[in-house]
Amino acid sequence: MKTYIKTEGYLNIINTVKHKTWFKGVENGFVIYDETIPLPVITFMCTVKAHGTNAGLGYNPLTKEIKTLSKNAVLDGWTGHMGFSEWVYANLEYFTEYFESIQNDNQFSEIEYDEIVLYGEWAGGNIQAKVAINGLPKFFMAYSICLIKDGKTVGEPYKRIWVTDEIETLLPFNESIRCFNTYCFDTYKVTIDFNDAKAGQIALDTIVEDVENECPIGRYFGISGIGEGIVCTAMYKDEFLIFKSKGEEHKNTKGKEKTFNPIEIEKLNSIKEFVEYAVTKNRVIQAITTICEDRQPTMKDTGDIVKWVIQDVFKEEMDALVANKLEGGDVKNQIGKETVAIFKAYLHENI
Repeated sequence: MKTYIKTEGYLNIINTVKHKTWFKGVENGFVIYDETIPLPVITFMCTVKAHGTNAGLGYNPLTKEIKTLSKNAVLDGWTGHMGFSEWVYANLEYFTEYFESIQNDNQFSEIEYDEIVLYGEWAGGNIQAKVAINGLPKFFMAYSICLIKDGKTVGEPYKRIWVTDEIETLLPFNESIRCFNTYCFDTYKVTIDFNDAKAGQIALDTIVEDVENECPIGRYFGISGIGEGIVCTAMYKDEFLIFKSKGEEHKNTKGKEKTFNPIEIEKLNSIKEFVEYAVTKNRVIQAITTICEDRQPTMKDTGDIVKWVIQDVFKEEMDALVANKLEGGDVKNQIGKETVAIFKAYLHENI
């Protein structure tokens, strides 16, 4: 059973599209690209990002067993993850019937798979702050269905098969148990010409600003307040493309002007400036939420928090690092020191 994939940023998707379009193969150990090929025009479905914690349900079609997932692990038993496992247990009959309906859907009859996983966000309550949905009774917002081939047979690769056809009708919805899906709320479409990615950035900025100013999920529940951002998905050359775009209040980096998906990365003149740009309170809080989940953090978590932040910065901000002619070794220690300082301040303020 597999946890959710890492949701990339816009810059990462630009690089993925370039690779999928221009890659011609490997010759004598060298990767061959044909950069004369025009980049595609792709239409993305954009849904509102609920600021909660990643959660999911995995279903074994043979045993009918259901397990719950956090962002990083398959959970044991029916307790934990901020009440998510208990909520699923209380609604096992509903979800068993739901997964059986997916299993029996004709469009999947010829696909070989070992598991069905429903991914979503467990939100509301006190799971996250600074958003309109904070304080609402907890709810689950489903957004993806994935059929997984486990690859346990020798020579057989592990594979994810993302369900995209008719996804709006296949995701669960049961208001009485507070199970919603991302299509219950406002959706947007944005068409990006990757030959002019800056124009795509402008279109994304407009949507994100609208969501940040008035959260569509909060509005659905009769609450007015700030939203987090959007998640955009599309298929290209049999690859599932997904990226997120957040508003200023929830970005994990600092910028001098309001731009949500900076393509022209501002020159960062020193290691100190790079660390200030990349290591933010939001990023450290994300690390705390991921590492500690539904328990209070302590100083004993410092090493794990630092490790998570360093790995996340190197994954998400590699384009900025390379553009500024810096190497991981140049900034690693300073990232650690800044993370520790922010983490200590967090503990002092909240514990």
